[in-house]
Amino acid sequence: MALARLQAAHSSEVMIATQNVDGLHKTGGAQHVLHRHGTLAGAFCATCSHRRAAADKRCRQANPALPAGRRNVVWFGEMPYFMEDICVPLAATGIFATIGTSGVV
Repeated sequence: MALARLQAAHSSEVMIATQNVDGLHKTGGAQHVLHRHGTLAGAFCATCSHRRAAADKRCRQANPALPAGRRNVVWFGEMPYFMEDICVPLAATGIFATIGTSGVV
């Protein structure tokens, strides 16, 4: 909630990029969150690489032979999402804060 308040007060200056896949930032009120490691609420089509809300069945409706896919989360060894969207503004920032991570991953 504190990050959501900070973002609300300085919306053009605060970017939240998270490794969390649980949606906690949105629950706390954050409006724009880049989920580097995806979300449990999403699905990933292994055939066409389409990311969608878990309830969205478009890939399978268009082609019922497609596998059901998997949760839209980044597995070990996969490239995190939104890297360019994160790295470009990060390189230009004057303040960077990392919260709640060991930094191991």
